[in-house]
Amino acid sequence: MSLPQSKLGFHYYPDSLHFTQKDLDYWRPILSDLGTAWLTLHASPERAVPEFFVRGLVERGVQPIITIPAPVGTVRAGSMAPMLQSYARWGVQHVVVFDRPNLQTSWPVGEWSRSGLVERFLDHALPHLRAQAQAGLVPVFPALEPGGDYWDTAFLAASLKSMQRRGEQELLEKIVLATYAWTNDKPLSWGAGGPTRWTNVQPYRTPEDAEDQRGFRAFEWYAQVAEAAVGIRPSFLTVAGGAVRKADASLEDEHRHTEQNLGIVRLLDEDPACRSLLMNFAFYVLASDGDAEEQASAWFPNLRSPLAVVSALQSRDTGSSKAAPPLLNKPVQHIVLLPNDRQRAHELWSKAAEFALTHPQVLVGTSTEAALQAAEVTLVGGVDVFTPDFEAQLRAAGCHVQRMSLVDPKAVGACGCSGIDAAPEIRNPSEVSGASHG
Repeated sequence: MSLPQSKLGFHYYPDSLHFTQKDLDYWRPILSDLGTAWLTLHASPERAVPEFFVRGLVERGVQPIITIPAPVGTVRAGSMAPMLQSYARWGVQHVVVFDRPNLQTSWPVGEWSRSGLVERFLDHALPHLRAQAQAGLVPVFPALEPGGDYWDTAFLAASLKSMQRRGEQELLEKIVLATYAWTNDKPLSWGAGGPTRWTNVQPYRTPEDAEDQRGFRAFEWYAQVAEAAVGIRPSFLTVAGGAVRKADASLEDEHRHTEQNLGIVRLLDEDPACRSLLMNFAFYVLASDGDAEEQASAWFPNLRSPLAVVSALQSRDTGSSKAAPPLLNKPVQHIVLLPNDRQRAHELWSKAAEFALTHPQVLVGTSTEAALQAAEVTLVGGVDVFTPDFEAQLRAAGCHVQRMSLVDPKAVGACGCSGIDAAPEIRNPSEVSGASHG
């Protein structure tokens, strides 16, 4: 499977503080290695993302999506016009002004409770959409919060109908809808088919036997809502989405995070709805300097120790997984390789024990020789623990390799397991030495 280069993207830092030349020089080769074609940039209405940064991305085939999440009504279109023209001149195509207007927190204090919310939103938003079109950009309707304080599908339908009543047909024909596409711990098929399939779903009410738009496939719902409201079927610009890792993630959570996000990559290439409606997909979040929760969600929580999903994505992209023989040709299906450091391995084994117990096909240990006999290897540690040369040796031996960060030891697994001898070297009762079945 080849990665869908034209759709794959990331949400850069969730702030506007990382636009130096050093940042650009650091991230460009990483973005290129991951096959990135889109990058969501969190920007300020007062100060543009530097020209060298924008052009540096565009020259490498990465299309920036500039998001300006100012409170609704606090930014005037006239003041933004010169900045929009500059962005267009530098190669940007999409600027998103405002964010999640169906949330109370996206409005100035006191504005939310006034009547005519949708109409007042359009009074602020339409001048920005017109200014984007006049600058040569694609006009982008800001992303809504799935569900939200004002139900997103109702907000969207009311907004598009009002635009049509106001005579904005030309804008409607050009407009792209920004969207979020969080999995929210639901399967990627959640809500597939949209409201025409899930006919018993109503705003603020989803029956227990039904599925709604609050999952990866929100864009399918919005497409059907737009078509029913004004007869258009817009394209969608994903500003952020995917499965997001939590701060207290276990080894099983980490594995699910990797599998769900790789599943999205496959859908971008294979699923008819994704292929026809989504212009891109920006996985959240590339990196973060925020609190523990923000750090945990970053694909690079530590620049030297990316999450397991990064190496999994790289191996698919490079085609190294094609060299891996069938699982039956390897004596071990999956090994979680701990650092060969007595103190650190002892701590990590106690964390990984519960996962191993519930996954009897997985071995846990410290033997590099055993790892070479495995079809899949999870390296618990960054390049300071397991070197790139060792990772390359594993791949050359036909192993599918992924990494797990050591930033938070709790990420390795659940605590509090009893009845386990937490030894740094685990002897496998089978023929493979240096590893233990869970």
